[in-house]
Amino acid sequence: MATAITFCTRSTGRQYAEIDRSLLTTCKRLMYRCPDGPGDGMEVDYRSSDLDIAECLSAIRRENQIFDVALIIPSTNMAPRGAISMRASC
Repeated sequence: MATAITFCTRSTGRQYAEIDRSLLTTCKRLMYRCPDGPGDGMEVDYRSSDLDIAECLSAIRRENQIFDVALIIPSTNMAPRGAISMRASC
């Protein structure tokens, strides 16, 4: 079984509910540009109100989380700074 994390925004994160969790031992969600709840009733494990996901990545490292799969669903107007932060997660 694999572990997975999804990187998404509030507007792109609706697909999280469609993930077949029977195939995964762990499934986490990191939402950026999400100042409040996701609005879909699904859990958010790591949240950033803007494009800076450094604190989220630090939390993942502190928890010694390792993921086999990363599903990255960028917003259509993702700034270069956000792309740099995403690359830092690898």
